[in-house]
Amino acid sequence: MSTRLPGLLGPESVDLLSQVDAFPTFLYVVPPLALLGAGAVVGTLAADRQGAGVGVAAVVVGYLVFVTTATVAVSVPVGETTVGSASLPALALAGVCCPLVFGGLGVVAGRQVSS
Repeated sequence: MSTRLPGLLGPESVDLLSQVDAFPTFLYVVPPLALLGAGAVVGTLAADRQGAGVGVAAVVVGYLVFVTTATVAVSVPVGETTVGSASLPALALAGVCCPLVFGGLGVVAGRQVSS
């Protein structure tokens, strides 16, 4: 996830996590695995396709609330600008696309296991 930093010619986007050696690479797989797990739980509990669709929507909305809160909480004012996540890409990719894809895959796997 990129972060906006003040620059000489305006704000720049930098991915700070990929530049830090102390951040373990395996932590990149934790959110997709959690979304797959949540989708699988929803898939096993869903009685039909409509219930599974509602379950995926619940996973997306729940994760979107989490991502929105994290995006706002991590923003820090520095002088005349704010350093934080780029809001629109964070909300679009991490808040909607990832839970839709991984939650959906989890629901499909959960439905296959439960049937």
